Amino acid sequence: KYDTNGNQLWAARYNGPGDDDDQASALSVDGSGNVYVTGWSRSSTRADDYDYATIKYGANGSQLWVARYNGPGNSYDFSVAIFVDGKGYVYVTGTTADSGGLYGDYATIKYGANGSQLWVARYNGTGNWYDMPSYNSALFVDGSRNVYVTGNSYSSSGNYDYLTIKYK
Repeated sequence: KYDTNGNQLWAARYNGPGDDDDQASALSVDGSGNVYVTGWSRSSTRADDYDYATIKYGANGSQLWVARYNGPGNSYDFSVAIFVDGKGYVYVTGTTADSGGLYGDYATIKYGANGSQLWVARYNGTGNWYDMPSYNSALFVDGSRNVYVTGNSYSSSGNYDYLTIKYK
């Protein structure tokens, strides 16, 4: 965190349980100055074993909680977008391996203000192949707490299309 003159106020690092690669992909700041970061983090020494890692830091840089998500494929899970609403609920989305560990599905998660997982919504597209909210994706939550996610989806016609999903 930097002040208005560009002076560093604090820096925070995260080293996940795999003691290996950890990558931040998105952040959000709430009205109290808390900072939320999401991305992915190696879980073990296995080359494809990454989980979503979402962290809440206090306004002073202290780590308040870490929430990790390991999808049903027990393989690659990459979160790419985050949204924090006015009530402190945290929403993240990204791509996770399907139960076979091969193809990606959308996985969108809602966390409580304390980092507890409240729900996970997964989407497997018509092509049953790669469905990826990726770096060209977006996540938004409206005033009625409808969740919107957009990204890519491999269609049954064999092409990538963009896909937008609304969750209530």
